Amino acid sequence: MPLTQAELKKHLHYNPDTGMFIRVSVGKGPAVIGDFAGSVRGKQARYCSISIKSKNYAAHRLAFLYMEGSFPPDQVDHLDGDTFDNRWSNLRKADTFINNKNKACDKRNVSGTTGVSWCSSSRKWKAQINSDGVRIHLGYFVDKREAVEARGIAELIYGFHENHGRASNAS
Repeated sequence: MPLTQAELKKHLHYNPDTGMFIRVSVGKGPAVIGDFAGSVRGKQARYCSISIKSKNYAAHRLAFLYMEGSFPPDQVDHLDGDTFDNRWSNLRKADTFINNKNKACDKRNVSGTTGVSWCSSSRKWKAQINSDGVRIHLGYFVDKREAVEARGIAELIYGFHENHGRASNAS
């Protein structure tokens, strides 16, 4: 039987301002009433997971069940790109195209900006953006800052988030 909002509220309290879940009842195991619920499992875990009756759920999906009474039909987008920030104001229903618009910059990206890469054949920086499954070429640039600026303008035009694609160590 699928988890319902009533069943969820028997086990957890969700604070929409902090995005945290607190246990209000416990079953078997080491959990204690009043404990924060959730954990991150595995080396490459990208989301907070909460176990209810031996089944794991993504915390951001539980937030929708708690607040709206049902799980979102597709995906949940974290507006600020931080997949551990489950404040209600940071979550929205999304499809794959919307969710990919604020995908984090790949750690292997040498430019520090999603959609900006070094093109060795032209010896210039290339800027591009993917929008609704279509790759759009924005141009080649001698200066990396110009390529990053072109990408930033395209993000505004195509409805990406303000901090989209920026690596935390980008200069």
